[in-house]
Amino acid sequence: MKNGKRVIGLIILAIAITITVILPLQYIMTGENGGAKAQIAPWFKVNVPYAYVNLNQAGANNTMSWDGAQIQAIANFTLTPEAL
Repeated sequence: MKNGKRVIGLIILAIAITITVILPLQYIMTGENGGAKAQIAPWFKVNVPYAYVNLNQAGANNTMSWDGAQIQAIANFTLTPEAL
């Protein structure tokens, strides 16, 4: 009977410790509690007018052969005023 009371007491202690650790973390991790938020401005505008992916690219030369993927893309990078 004495061991059962100890186990129940340890369970209550474990629950109390868990609550005291989790509640402050939950309060800190939410974004509604103020705190400074960085204003991030991008330096580039990226436009990808063309992209081609071939997942079954295979080839060979005199010494080896390969299987893989081929990715081709055209990307236009434009500087924004924040970059200057």
